[in-house]
Amino acid sequence: RPRLHTASWTRAGAGGLLSGTGMVGCGARYDALGLVGAIPMVILGAVLFMAMGQAIAALVQKSDTVQLVGQAINLPLMFLGGLTIPLEVLPPGLRAA
Repeated sequence: RPRLHTASWTRAGAGGLLSGTGMVGCGARYDALGLVGAIPMVILGAVLFMAMGQAIAALVQKSDTVQLVGQAINLPLMFLGGLTIPLEVLPPGLRAA
């Protein structure tokens, strides 16, 4: 229980530090209502990815295989979501996916 509590505060602090750095260093502007509205989506995303990890872990037996399958799912999702390459740069067939 104490580890989970510490990890939660560490992640919250990292998120605050990232947001603060974006505001001070890059001039990012955040809408307070938008940030509050994003909290349920962040929680939903975290729960979905944890559920995916649990499902993968239930289907495979070795931890190395769990990591491999997880990355085989996560990397295409990151690319298609525009996290690593802007969607405008992708060919039209991949943009629609």
